[in-house]
Amino acid sequence: MQAPVRADALTKTYRVGFWGRRVRAVEDLSFEVRAGEIFGLLGPNGAGKTTTLKMLLGFVKPTSGHAWISGNRVGTVSSRNRIKDTVHLGYDEVLTSDQFVDALADQPVDVVVDPVGGDIRTATLDVLAPLGRILLLGHAAHSPDTPVTGDQLWLKNAGLLGFSVGPYLLANPASARPAAEQVMPLLGSGHLTLQIDELSLTQAADAHQRLEAHQVPGRLVLTV
Repeated sequence: MQAPVRADALTKTYRVGFWGRRVRAVEDLSFEVRAGEIFGLLGPNGAGKTTTLKMLLGFVKPTSGHAWISGNRVGTVSSRNRIKDTVHLGYDEVLTSDQFVDALADQPVDVVVDPVGGDIRTATLDVLAPLGRILLLGHAAHSPDTPVTGDQLWLKNAGLLGFSVGPYLLANPASARPAAEQVMPLLGSGHLTLQIDELSLTQAADAHQRLEAHQVPGRLVLTV
C-alpha cells in the first residue's frame, strides 16, 4: 500500500532580488509518511520546511520532483442548484451545507477552508479529524458569526487560522507571484474558469439583489 503522503526528489528554486539571483530553498528531498505515523520536519529558519509543506499542499509548484497527499477534496454549496457551478473546480464530491456534517460523519476531515462563517463554522468542528485545522477566509453568511472558544479547540485538538488575502497582499505583494504562477496556466488552458457577468451601472440594484440571494457563481462587473 502506498503511503498517503509522499515526496520524490522535491526541489524548489526561487529567483530573488533585482538580478533574479537563484536561491534553492529545497533540494532533492524524498520521504514518505505512512498512515498512523507522526512525522516532523526539523531544521533552522530557512531550511525549507514551510516551502516543503506548501509544495505538498499544492500552494507552490516544485521546480522539479513530485509530491502527493492522498484523500478526497469535498466542496460545499448553499443549495443543490449551485453544484453545477463547481464542476470546473475538480472536487471529488460536492455537498450542500445542510448535509455535509452527516455525510462526512465517518470521514474525518483534516483541513476545512471556510469562507462562509456563521453556523457552518461551528459545524465544521464536528467533522474535523484530531489535529485538524480550519482556515477562515471570510464571512459570507447572513447569520452573525458564532464564536468558537478556546476550550472547543483544545478539547477537539483542532486549530483555527484566519487569512485575509487583500490586506496581506497589500503588505506583501511579492507573495502573490507563486499563486499567480499556478493559476494563470490553468486559466489559459481552460482547466480553471471564472464566470464574469457584466452589468451596467444602472443595474447596480439588481447586482446587489443577486449577491444577497447567493445567485452569483463567479464575479459581477459593473460597467460605466
